Amino acid sequence: NMMLPPCRAPQDSPNRQTPEMGTIVPEKPTAPYDIRRVVEALVDQGDFFEVQAGFGRSLVVGFARMNGCPVGIVANQPEYLAGVLDIDSADKGGRFIRLWSWSNSNSSRASRGARVNARSSAARAAAWSPRLFA
Repeated sequence: NMMLPPCRAPQDSPNRQTPEMGTIVPEKPTAPYDIRRVVEALVDQGDFFEVQAGFGRSLVVGFARMNGCPVGIVANQPEYLAGVLDIDSADKGGRFIRLWSWSNSNSSRASRGARVNARSSAARAAAWSPRLFA
């Protein structure tokens, strides 16, 4: 496939407020929370398609749109093993990133990526556009 997935007009404002972050991410950096709720608060219309949810559960990977463009999400899951990567999670993340890289390796568009910070360095979700690996 030599074409990137198409962007479409965003249905959420990229400048929208996310007040729910104050209740999703706890004040205490060692307290567990569900990173899926953070991702759903950040992506367009809260629409997140998770891949391999039952495998390597300390890592969440999947597909979404941000500002109308398709992105791949890779985020540690603090709710399971405090987000520490085990072998299965490392395999899952590596496979997902290779999928993005392989499926978009022939693209000539400029690289573009985004990193989102969920209120503190202890609560991060990383979002990579397929263009990052172009």
